[in-house]
Amino acid sequence: MGLETLTVRQVADRMREKGMRISPTTVADGIEQGIYPFGSLVKREGNHNRKFIIYEVDFDRWVAEKTRK
Repeated sequence: MGLETLTVRQVADRMREKGMRISPTTVADGIEQGIYPFGSLVKREGNHNRKFIIYEVDFDRWVAEKTRK
């Protein structure tokens, strides 16, 4: 079993399944700004595309924490 990762789009889809109105761009911006702790931005020199690393286990842990009551 390896470290499973998610794309920004997959994260947005899962968040929408939980009732959040959110776009992949908003997820990406939130990760970049430190709002969403489950992902990291890898800056690329001379490239304006953003590369995100989102481990599924970190996202699932964040969802569990936010939905715990």
